[in-house]
Amino acid sequence: MARDALEVLVGTGTLYMAPLGEAFPTDPSVTPAGNWEDIGYSEEGWKFVVDRTFEDVVVAEEVDALRVLKTAQEIRVQGAAAQASLENLQIAFGGGTIQTDTPAVGQSTYTPPASSAFTEYSLLLRVLAPPGDGTKLRDIRVPRVTPTGTVEAAHAKAPTITVLAIDFRAIIPASGAIYDVIDEV
Repeated sequence: MARDALEVLVGTGTLYMAPLGEAFPTDPSVTPAGNWEDIGYSEEGWKFVVDRTFEDVVVAEEVDALRVLKTAQEIRVQGAAAQASLENLQIAFGGGTIQTDTPAVGQSTYTPPASSAFTEYSLLLRVLAPPGDGTKLRDIRVPRVTPTGTVEAAHAKAPTITVLAIDFRAIIPASGAIYDVIDEV
């Protein structure tokens, strides 16, 4: 592959979420409609991570592996929501309820989900695609995720902002690929 400066991508992208099973937009150039919601500002952007584990197949008669097999894989979308709303807290914890005017008028209360009850979502991470001049977009579509990992909301002195660390983990969907990537052409 030849060197091409226009394939060097810079930018944070936008993370959208929808209820599990929501249809993905078919064109990265079209703003997601229906139940797709922009999670909002992030601290440093969102990461799409494919963490694979490989094991060597070895025998006593050879010093090198006969084969290398993929034995595990974790697919995650990670980041920190800079909008520390109750709605983003609900997303980070994988469900629960938000009640308005509880316990008093003018107040809202978030109650986390039961320890075994987690909401699953569909995620769309929209980023720049080559050429990296901002004219084309890429959609990373993950049809089934659940929030996992540590949820952290640090409250510190200025100029530090309070963020909600969110770690979505992909789960095999009922049909189709665990994720796909579509570039605008």
